[in-house]
Amino acid sequence: MLKRLFLLIMMSFFFFLGGCDEYALLEQYQLDVEVADWIPVPENFSVSSSGSRNISINWSYPDTSLIDGFRIARMDTAGGSTIIADEGQLGSNETSYVDTGLAPNVWYIYYMYAVSGTYRSYATEPKSGFSNP
Repeated sequence: MLKRLFLLIMMSFFFFLGGCDEYALLEQYQLDVEVADWIPVPENFSVSSSGSRNISINWSYPDTSLIDGFRIARMDTAGGSTIIADEGQLGSNETSYVDTGLAPNVWYIYYMYAVSGTYRSYATEPKSGFSNP
């Protein structure tokens, strides 16, 4: 499952940079990932620069009683992907997170999903943010 998710992210990143329709590609590969359809995807997912070497991530969620929390992943331009926050840090009532201590002048790509026990939602559409010096 992790290999499929990584492939999804890498291909999305490639098409995102190339200006192609990455959303059609995301839809195609998400069908192959084992997730729980009853867990809604986080809504209003946004990413923005917030000061020197920080990026703010915001979202909303329709029914927090269904989940334990959220996971956020970050990709850099070298293609690496890392979970930067999980449900232990981001409970079901959280709606924001600040990614700190980033390298300056770098574009990062983020996505997130909701978690309920051993299940998770589909990932949000990836969003990019630039870390200011």
